[in-house]
Amino acid sequence: MCRLDGRGYCMGCQRSMGEIARWGTMHDTERMYLMNVVLPTRKVS
Repeated sequence: MCRLDGRGYCMGCQRSMGEIARWGTMHDTERMYLMNVVLPTRKVS
């Protein structure tokens, strides 16, 4: 379960509120790009 910080990012998976909301409708390629390219470089505290 996601728990958002004050900026709207999950403290566990580091997805934004918008990414969490769209997750169920994203294509697999979008999810893979997010998990393999975007999230590893995202700095969330």
